[in-house]
Amino acid sequence: MAKKLALPIMGKVKVRTASGEEALDQSYAYTKASGKSTVAPMLVSDKMDKTLLGMFILEALGLTVDISTGTLKEAEILLL
Repeated sequence: MAKKLALPIMGKVKVRTASGEEALDQSYAYTKASGKSTVAPMLVSDKMDKTLLGMFILEALGLTVDISTGTLKEAEILLL
């Protein structure tokens, strides 16, 4: 997927997934979701055939998941 989208690979990071620990490529990209856009860090897996919005991207977009409906909603942004 990273090659198809011409994403720059900046390194690797170890993560724990449902299938165990693996090293994923680190990259960044312009991303849009729910009418918002940002450039955010992302992890790229060759094993997944779909896109998942993770914590990095959701925080960068100022979004969170409403667990009661399973939809995205505006997050409260805290500068502490």
